[in-house]
Amino acid sequence: MKYLVLLLVVVAVVWLWRHQRDSDARDAAAEAAKRQPKPLAPPHDIVACPVCGLHLPQRDAVPGALALYCSAEHQRQAEP
Repeated sequence: MKYLVLLLVVVAVVWLWRHQRDSDARDAAAEAAKRQPKPLAPPHDIVACPVCGLHLPQRDAVPGALALYCSAEHQRQAEP
């Protein structure tokens, strides 16, 4: 009977040890995934304002009849 109890204790210890080892491996994998850098955003097209020469993303530029401008004021200055 005492060998059966001893066997159960050994099995329980081995199971706990393996369960803890697997849990540590999952935690390490999750931590490594968190440390990976986020992918960079795609580049934007850059345009220059013909009035002041400021470079800015095309999506932020003010469209005019002749070109793209950095502000509505520069658009008014360049286009009569």
